[in-house]
Amino acid sequence: MSLPERGEQEPAALDRFAITREELLDSYAAPYRRWLPLALKQYGVQRYVAADVVLGACWILGAITGYERLVLFAATLTIFALIFTAAVTARALTEGVAAIRRHTAEWRPGKSDLANARRSRPHADEADRDIAHDEYAVIVADDGRLLTFLYTPLMSGERPGARAVLVPGKPRYEAVEERTDHFDPEDAVRAAEQLAAAQVRAAELEAAAIERARVDVDEREAAYDHALETRSTAEALRRITGQ
Repeated sequence: MSLPERGEQEPAALDRFAITREELLDSYAAPYRRWLPLALKQYGVQRYVAADVVLGACWILGAITGYERLVLFAATLTIFALIFTAAVTARALTEGVAAIRRHTAEWRPGKSDLANARRSRPHADEADRDIAHDEYAVIVADDGRLLTFLYTPLMSGERPGARAVLVPGKPRYEAVEERTDHFDPEDAVRAAEQLAAAQVRAAELEAAAIERARVDVDEREAAYDHALETRSTAEALRRITGQ
């Protein structure tokens, strides 16, 4: 059983639309309540239940009319159908729960270098608490590189892109290497200056991402309000014209 998710070749969610942090975290709420019905649907449990209802109705009809052969036939089919439906339902629930557990295991915060760099980036306090946005952090590699990573938050059902690394947590992030610089391994003072410069660039990139996300959310909300107003006006015009 598979959970609904985007293809791995697709870009992350915020390349397509901006969302609030509340909307992002809401997608992680109540995974069993949201996804178990999908597991039941994938196995067609609703069709088996409908068939059970029809057979049960035939059983009742036979009992009311006194048609014993119909009662016996319908009762036998109903019992076997109920047993089969119960078996299919049990399998759907078992595989659904297993799939959800595998998926939600990614929601536990990780301790990787990417996760630690994101949490400890110097400009973390400047992140917007209301809008989900791209984040940037710098990792110091042992081979002399300063790697600036772009972190994009993922909705609960999304997968990271093919070139991205998944950063577990709630929310999860996809991390993509955005820029590579180098530090001077033979001059600690110069290396510290180079790291500071890379971190300043990361902070500037994140500040720009925050501003873009705010503008996008404002535009989305304005478009939504405009659509509601248009629909309300259309309904008023239809009442006037008697349509």
